[in-house]
Amino acid sequence: MFDTTCVASDPLSTTMSWISTRGVETRGWPARGHGSAADPTDHPVLYLVDQGAEPPACSLLEDWIRLPLELDELIARTDRLIARSRRAGSVFTRVDEDDVLRVGDDMVVLSPLEARLLRPLIDSMGMLVTRDELIEAIWPEDVPADPRALDNRTKAVRQRIEGLPLRIHTVRGRGLLLERLTEEQVPEAG
Repeated sequence: MFDTTCVASDPLSTTMSWISTRGVETRGWPARGHGSAADPTDHPVLYLVDQGAEPPACSLLEDWIRLPLELDELIARTDRLIARSRRAGSVFTRVDEDDVLRVGDDMVVLSPLEARLLRPLIDSMGMLVTRDELIEAIWPEDVPADPRALDNRTKAVRQRIEGLPLRIHTVRGRGLLLERLTEEQVPEAG
């Protein structure tokens, strides 16, 4: 539940930031070139619906609220969406602009190199990302002289994500694949 004691001078901005840290994506509606409600989503999405616009048809992991926003309603809908997403085993996974890995409510502060390694893996969740693509993402200016640099960085990231519902698989000689785990599959950190 949202702690109203932490509300700063702009309650709406504070609330929107809180929503983001809880793993809920917010999108304007009607969509302006950024996908649509018909696009499949594997994480909670809250649509902010313009006055007079027809609201989107929503899946289990989606909800909507009409503008202008009322904070109490916004908080209540966010809490319900988070609860539904947890029951469905869905978590929003992303690396934010501050290099913080956010997996649902969990967060891990990453180094810039770790963040650059995880971003393409998250963007291609469940699919192979080649070694060349990863090296380009991590070191766009200068490829490291050490041929094991990617392997060393991957080992460090694996240690950082222990206990989270994520697993990095090595596809020998080809690249890496990031898998989202169910709660039952998550090993204990340690």
